[in-house]
Amino acid sequence: MPLESEPNPPASSIPNRLPFRAWLRNGGWKSIAFGAVGAVAGGAYAQLIGCRTGGCAILSNVGTATMAGGLIGLIFGWPGPAKKT
Repeated sequence: MPLESEPNPPASSIPNRLPFRAWLRNGGWKSIAFGAVGAVAGGAYAQLIGCRTGGCAILSNVGTATMAGGLIGLIFGWPGPAKKT
């Protein structure tokens, strides 16, 4: 006995998600830019200054410093609540 396929749900039941382009227009590009700048800054700091003894958990490795810097930049660049007009 073949299985019956379920009909497509009506458009009203599909959750309304913000498309990526609209997210970028609404300030999402700041998150990407701040994350990239933070990652570069974290990697540069670890490479140029860093922790030479290896005692620092984050700065002893360039990869972890890059990820930490990117995460911090992403947090700073995250869009805040919508402004009320």
